[in-house]
Amino acid sequence: MLAGEDNAASAPIETLESPRERAALIGFSLIRLPEQEKWSGDGAGLKAITGGDALSVDPKYKDAYSTHIPAVILAVNNNPMRFSDRSGGVSRRRVILHFPEQIAPKERDPQLKNKIARELAVIVRQLMQKFSDPMTAPPAPVTAELRRGAQHQARRRPGI
Repeated sequence: MLAGEDNAASAPIETLESPRERAALIGFSLIRLPEQEKWSGDGAGLKAITGGDALSVDPKYKDAYSTHIPAVILAVNNNPMRFSDRSGGVSRRRVILHFPEQIAPKERDPQLKNKIARELAVIVRQLMQKFSDPMTAPPAPVTAELRRGAQHQARRRPGI
């Protein structure tokens, strides 16, 4: 919703790791990695994109080049991704939102996406006010607090 459908791409994580396949991600501000199966690797492409580093891109029938891919990456998994990198490069950059409870089909709101879309401007404004200075962003442990707050809001306000 925030990035817009024309600015979002969907790909498996292997696409981030291959210069040839990476060419398909150029120009997108959101890269979705939907329903990733159990995966493990060093995540070099993922780290380069999220770290703002230049990556090599090798499009078919064109010369290879290096570029930055200024995108947010959203990975959706049932199983955690395992990274062999031990430098902490991935763990510093990721935010894990864990949703342990499945909502029963009869309790699901088919209009939820539309309701969120109507409230999006207010949500963004509040986030921009709260985090107006990026140098004062909260440290990583706050993500657990945010996760608890999101789960509490979902239980408290099932109508939104």
